[in-house]
Amino acid sequence: MADSATTRARFRKQEVGAKTNAWGGDWNEDGGSDRIDEAINGVVAFTLTGTKTLTSTNYETDEARMRIINITGGTGGSVVIPAVEKWYLIRNGTTGNVIIDNGTNTVTLVTTEIN
Repeated sequence: MADSATTRARFRKQEVGAKTNAWGGDWNEDGGSDRIDEAINGVVAFTLTGTKTLTSTNYETDEARMRIINITGGTGGSVVIPAVEKWYLIRNGTTGNVIIDNGTNTVTLVTTEIN
């Protein structure tokens, strides 16, 4: 069995019994502490006109791991997020509505709404 990613934040989950005396190196190489910091306090900011899918990459910095989504401008549109349990704080700084979509459920934030 190889290493795998955790379900929600996609941290590296070490294979049982593997990497004796090497785990610290892997943790640092993956930026493990930084990935936790991003999941708790990270901010992704962008303008939105149309549809944007947040990047989601195991063990790497990505947009979907960030806690805060700051949509700084644009005319509105849709933001596609992963379909996993996660709390986001989202600011709609566009001139229109923003739809947050996880492939199953959607929520609409009106212009200037923080949710």
